[in-house]
Amino acid sequence: MRAVVFSDLHCHPWPAFSRLDESGTNTRLRDTLLVLELVSKTAIERNADCIIFAGDFFHTQKIEAEVLHLAAETLASFSINIPILAIEGNHDQAAKIMNLTSVSGLRVPSQWNWLRNLDLRCRGIHIWGVPYGSEAFPKPIPDIAVMHRGVHGAQVSDYFLSGFEHDLKLEDAHLYAKKLVICGHYHKPQFFENDVKVLIPGSPLQHTWGDAGQDRGIWVIDVDDKVNCEFVPLDLPKFIRITDKNIDDLANAEGNFVSVEFANKADTGMLDELIKDLSKSTRGFSVMAGTPEVTRPVGERMKISSDLESVVKEYAKKYGQNYNPKSLEETGLDLLRRARG
Repeated sequence: MRAVVFSDLHCHPWPAFSRLDESGTNTRLRDTLLVLELVSKTAIERNADCIIFAGDFFHTQKIEAEVLHLAAETLASFSINIPILAIEGNHDQAAKIMNLTSVSGLRVPSQWNWLRNLDLRCRGIHIWGVPYGSEAFPKPIPDIAVMHRGVHGAQVSDYFLSGFEHDLKLEDAHLYAKKLVICGHYHKPQFFENDVKVLIPGSPLQHTWGDAGQDRGIWVIDVDDKVNCEFVPLDLPKFIRITDKNIDDLANAEGNFVSVEFANKADTGMLDELIKDLSKSTRGFSVMAGTPEVTRPVGERMKISSDLESVVKEYAKKYGQNYNPKSLEETGLDLLRRARG
């Protein structure tokens, strides 16, 4: 059984660096919806038996009419006649009322199946899926489980490892599936080779500066006697950070969102020329000069826990070198207390 897998689409008219195209549509919303077309195209080219989506179709609690209309229009244009298995993520349930969620009003083709504790079979492979927040266990154990949930020890970002109480632990994957567990929720693509494989599809495109430098794309999986998961990068706009140390990366600026930060003041003529070039080649940019660089050690990661006080203290200790770590800690703890009321 072959499937195209993706997750965390987050359809939204993102404001940063967006503009309106000829039809009056937010260009970054268009980028996001293009993913659906690329998923359909990949499924056709790779002769997939089904498509699996692991949650967070929308981004915000209130879905704008433009977003809902264009999403439904794009899904209706799917020319592929294979099952599409989808679950709801936490963002899809932001406005949940009883059993109604953000995706409840989404007009979709008949092959789209939003799984709510349902079992399906595709080419003899048993697929089971539950929406975000469900604590259901499958009976019997399926070949593939699809859920929207954190994974213990996974990279939430380049700097943080997940360690929340309700995360799926890798050693517990066999409780949910015989062959493969697919977990939407985290946006950095990851694959764990265990007796029961665990796949975090990640988001198919970069949404914010926090995604800069991370791979984005979709997956093609083959599940029979063995499990094979292949990452397929998508050629979509990226967020690129340029500093004095990686100035050569400006060669990759074309068609992307670019932030240029020079630690020292730069020649005015050079800046004018740079801004002129970026205006022609990028989808959006910002340039700052004379900004002291904030050191953030690469390769060093913090483990997130459910103890938020510990997170604040660890963050202040690790990343407060350019400030007063004690003051940063006190400020963070004070904000935490205020947030809790």
